[in-house]
Amino acid sequence: MDPYPLTRRRLLGLFGAAASVPILSACGSSVGGSDGGDAAGGGGGTVKVGLVVPQSGVYAALGTDMQRGWQLWLDQNGGTFGDRSVETVLADEGESPQTGVPAVQKVLQQDGVDVVVGIVSSAVALGVRDLMHESKKLLIVTNAGAEDITGAGRTPYIWRTSFTNGQISAAMGTHLAESGFGEGVYAIAPDYAAGTEVISTSRRRSRRAAGGWSARPRRRSGPRRTSSRS
Repeated sequence: MDPYPLTRRRLLGLFGAAASVPILSACGSSVGGSDGGDAAGGGGGTVKVGLVVPQSGVYAALGTDMQRGWQLWLDQNGGTFGDRSVETVLADEGESPQTGVPAVQKVLQQDGVDVVVGIVSSAVALGVRDLMHESKKLLIVTNAGAEDITGAGRTPYIWRTSFTNGQISAAMGTHLAESGFGEGVYAIAPDYAAGTEVISTSRRRSRRAAGGWSARPRRRSGPRRTSSRS
């Protein structure tokens, strides 16, 4: 029996990583490249990609799926972006900004990658936003749902193939309000970046549709987790 059943979240991770490869191919010469690639394209060379996904911690299964999605597309397309070969540098995101941000710094500064792909955690995605903008290297987010990275904090150096956290709950908030459930609704979400965005979007949409509803945070007993899944 598979200890990690194929859930919707795992499918999103798998296809999100695979979907990032055609985007990189479409970017062509804008992602740079080494080994003498022609800046106008068509000159061959190698594109060095930092694949930053969880390899340890509670989200390791998602990281495995993202690696598989990435490798699947490469295997089916000769391991190239057009006429450029691809070198993949794998780095462990872990499960929090304390591990994820240094992983992105490493592939950029030590490994010299041309582009970064991956990121499961919203908190990590938000934490590397300025780093990617200042480095002027492309980041394609394949799982993290933080809205600000392509919203208020958008930068031309960050793209995404993933959902946004607000998409998960926008329809729910509207439906609850329009169905007459505006009062007495309790929303339960994890106490981290993604959970906060899910709740806030539900509240905004329900208010817009029918006067709103309240969501009061309730925390489980025991130690608080500091990681952010998506």
